[in-house]
Amino acid sequence: MGSLLLDSPELRARYDRVSTRQFEHGKQLIQELGIGHGQRVLDVGCGTGLLGVYVAGLVGTHGLVVGVDPVPLRVTLARLRAQAHFQVHLGRAEELDALESDSFDAAFLNSVIHCLDDRETVLTGIYRVLRAGGKVGFTAIDRDRPGSFHLAHQQAILAAGLRKRAKSLLAARPLLSAAEAQDLLTSTGFRAVSVHTRTQVDHFYDTDDLLDFHLESSFDAQLPDFDLNDERRLRQALKRELERNRGPKGVEQERHIIFAIGEKPYTS
Repeated sequence: MGSLLLDSPELRARYDRVSTRQFEHGKQLIQELGIGHGQRVLDVGCGTGLLGVYVAGLVGTHGLVVGVDPVPLRVTLARLRAQAHFQVHLGRAEELDALESDSFDAAFLNSVIHCLDDRETVLTGIYRVLRAGGKVGFTAIDRDRPGSFHLAHQQAILAAGLRKRAKSLLAARPLLSAAEAQDLLTSTGFRAVSVHTRTQVDHFYDTDDLLDFHLESSFDAQLPDFDLNDERRLRQALKRELERNRGPKGVEQERHIIFAIGEKPYTS
């Protein structure tokens, strides 16, 4: 994706700050995968390494976590966090050829699958590097259950009078349904162990904080398809809609996230 080429110290720092919320549901994914001491684990789309460091703590010095990410400055920050048993490499998820076959116990993609152009190639590559009985896990926003940000964005488009020209950030992303997540696993050779959707509620200090989260986690640097005046109108309308969800802990966001786990079968 072309947006992966967007890279600067400012973008890296902002991404690192907002990714703490993805980190929290990433820990839930790791728990479902059952990752533990001594395992070899592949972190596809490791970003700045927050979840990789956490997993490295679980596998310990007798295990290994290998992170792969295509954005150079994020890899640089992840390497600063890395330890002897957490290695980070610059590379695309679709190109895992340098990794040895049947060499990992588990692999995960946390909030990454929506950024990939060729999911089948990625899952097929992961299947190759996993040992028999190894598990893959990924999280994705459930397309069939729009979250509060998506709904607010649609209302803001109408309020700003931009319905004919606007293209929603979330609608433009190639999201998955739970059924499609299961089909993706089985079509690439995995046995679908568990595919279910969980509701997550996040809290943000203000609407700018929430917008930063979506812009960075969606690999979008700006609202697309607008001139500056239209973009300004949409941002202001969106902020008004988001403020309707303010509670005692800040601006609330409800998201519905698919947790998908697949296992590489043992051959007879």
